[in-house]
Amino acid sequence: MIPINVNELKTTILHLLQNVSEEDFSLFDLFKSNEDLLGEIYLFGGVIRDCALYGNISSESDFDFVVSASSEDIEKFLQYFDYKKNKFDGYRFFFGGRQVDIWALDKTWALKRRRNLGNVPSSLLKTTFFTVDAAIYRLNDGMLFLSKNFVNSIAEGVVRINLEENPFPKFAALRANKLNKEKGLDIDKKLFDYIKKHLD
Repeated sequence: MIPINVNELKTTILHLLQNVSEEDFSLFDLFKSNEDLLGEIYLFGGVIRDCALYGNISSESDFDFVVSASSEDIEKFLQYFDYKKNKFDGYRFFFGGRQVDIWALDKTWALKRRRNLGNVPSSLLKTTFFTVDAAIYRLNDGMLFLSKNFVNSIAEGVVRINLEENPFPKFAALRANKLNKEKGLDIDKKLFDYIKKHLD
């Protein structure tokens, strides 16, 4: 069982954002200084998962953000970067040697499909495929939002399906196998059956 210390996890995430830097300007500074343009800024995904599991992230880990700004404003934010569109309708660029992906909230696939999910933090927590990714850190004020499924999965070391509807089921199945092999996380029966269905 791995208990989650929320304050410690928030501190770890903030330090990571401050330690990825270019010329003494951190990833945290980059987003914070563009807060007026980007609106609400949410970090989600593997960084938070790995911080909860290990207290750190690997040197290859990328950073995933969702912002409340429009795609046009994101392109203004990225105008001095060599960026490209990613396959999930977001934007990819590199900062401090790290890959960074950023999406406009209204372009997030699951939210486009399911518009009645409630307020932004709770909505985003419902849109991840894996329970171990259902956590977000709001950079604007340092608030951390963890779903009950996330807390339970981290504590038990078990990956489960959070939202089964997915535009790339084979990719999701491959990621599940990777979490099992590289992170040492167990897979529950429903996810095991999902993997078998989409990879056989």
